[in-house]
Formats: sequence, structure tokens, C-alpha cells
Amino acid sequence: MTSFLSLSVKGEQKKFSSIVERGSVHVSPPEPRACSCRTGLHQPYGLNWNSPSTLQRIEELTEKVNQLLLARETVPAPITVPEPEDKFITTRAPASELKIYPMLKDALPSIEKNFFRIQLTEEEQKDAIYSCPRSIFMNYLPPPLNNSASTAVKKADSTLHGIQVALAQATRPVDYYVHRNIQDNPGITSDDSRFLFADTMRALLSDIAATVTQGRLDNLIEEWICQGNHSNSWNPRIATELCPTPHANNDSIIVNRLFRHTKHYNKPLSVDSITRHVKNLSGLIKRSPNTPIPKTRAIGATLAATSGVPVENIVLHAFWSNYSMFDTYYRLNRSTQSNMAEAVLPLE
Repeated sequence: MTSFLSLSVKGEQKKFSSIVERGSVHVSPPEPRACSCRTGLHQPYGLNWNSPSTLQRIEELTEKVNQLLLARETVPAPITVPEPEDKFITTRAPASELKIYPMLKDALPSIEKNFFRIQLTEEEQKDAIYSCPRSIFMNYLPPPLNNSASTAVKKADSTLHGIQVALAQATRPVDYYVHRNIQDNPGITSDDSRFLFADTMRALLSDIAATVTQGRLDNLIEEWICQGNHSNSWNPRIATELCPTPHANNDSIIVNRLFRHTKHYNKPLSVDSITRHVKNLSGLIKRSPNTPIPKTRAIGATLAATSGVPVENIVLHAFWSNYSMFDTYYRLNRSTQSNMAEAVLPLE
């Protein structure tokens, strides 16, 4: 009897599995079988199929199976990208696209407009930016261009400078949005999705501003390179020309000046002019915000130490009283292996 019931249960399980694979479930009690008992009919598996509890249980199981089938139909199949036959061709997965629907249009009215053509009026700009307070830790003014640039470079730089100012001002609503969420929701945590979104938008604005900064530097450096290439045409002509002047401390000694005017190459540059040019070059050094421009003596001494020059010689030639003076006030980097020229003055 036990083996007969086991075979019957397995048969019903196979039927149930085939029904599930076809995508529909309809459970009905099996037909009674003839047997040798008094009634002539036998309820299979010892269940009373007509009892309310059994019928309720069948309905619950049917509902669960239907939910599983519905979930299997709604879950999209993973996108498989076939491998290309050519090993030099890389196949990329298709990009996801966000479709526009009514609720999204109501939440973001500008999403259907041309992004590169949207211009706010002066009043709209004031409402969006100046209604939010400034952050005391934020520097909203980008670094200015040095005075040695030509008029053409300065004109182009003024446009890029204005873009950087606008990007910096655009962080004010983002900062104020985070502040209001903290104040209005005392129990909010730092890993809240709203904070993640605000920090991402702020980082994107900063990345654009940094790209513009690099573009400003590239324009200035390109002009200097062009001036240097132009100077190659007259360098051979003045290479043999001397620029003799008396020594600053001894008039009886005549020295030939190395730095001279580009137009009047017989006239030496003054100390103030050389200092001004060196300061302009030092202003291009990448450094942390609110960090002063490093001194020229500090750059030269650090480069010498990084190149392997003994520290005693550096202190001696700089006329410092002791090693502590150099190490405390003038040493910019303690590395002895890295290229300090690239660390202090990026060449790329």
C-alpha cells in the first residue's frame, strides 16, 4: 500500500511540473478510484478533498505558484553579447535609455528642452543662486591669469573665467539643499541617497571647472611655446652679441648679462623684472587651495636635494646658518627618488 501511494504521489508531481512549465496552474481534486472498501470509492492519499481546510490550502498553493510564474515572466532575461570572431574587435553591451513618461516630465519640465539652448533670465539666475547662502569653506573665484599674457589670450581667458565662476556659484543650491535636509530630518544618516546624489553633482561641477582651468593653462603655455619658437629665428643672430654691464658690487668688474630684453637684447633685465617673471611661473604650480606660492629658493633647494646634491652643499651655497633652516622652511618634498621637477612643475 505504501509503494502504491508513493507511485501515485510521484505521478501527480510530474503532472504538476508539466502544468507549471506551460505557464498556468489549475489544481482540481483527482478522480476517486474504485477500491474494495465498503463505499467502493477511495479518497487518494488519505485526504478529504471536499473539506474546507483542504480546499483553502489548495487555493493558497495555487495563488503562490501563479505569483511565481508572474515573477518569472516579468524579470527580463540577462543580455548576452556574443563574442566577436575578430579578436581585434571589441563588442560593447547596448546602452540603457531612459524613456520620457508623464510623471517624469512633470517632475523635470526642462528634460525635453535642448540642453545646450536653455538660458535663464537674470531674475531666474538670482532666484536659483543668490537665494542660497555662500559656504564659508568655498572659494568662488577661480585663480586669475598672470599679467604676462597677451591681449588675445586674456580675451579668451575672460570667457573661460566666467564659466568657472558660474560653475562655482552653481554649487550654492547643492550645498544649501544638503543643509536643509540635515536640519529638517534630524535622524538622517550620511549614507542617505539624497546626500549621495548631491555629492555626485558637486563632483561633476568641480570636474568641469578643473577641465576649464587646464584649458586656461594650455592657452597660456601654447602662447609661450609659440613665442619660444619665434625666438629661434633671432637667437643665432644675437648669440654672439654681448651684454656687458658693471658688477653690482664692484664697478671695475664687467660681467655679461644672461637675461636681457627680447626686443633690446643689449639691455639687461633688472632684478625686479626677473623676479616678476619667476613669480608668474611659480603661480602655475599645482597646489592645494589657500596654499601660498612656494619661494624660488625653496624650489631650487628642493630640486637640488632630490637630485642627490649633499645637503651640506645646499646649505652652504644658500648661505643658511644650519640644516634646520633648510629642512624647516624651504624643503618642499622629502623624496629622494621621484622627479621633483615634475612634482612641482608638471610637464605634461
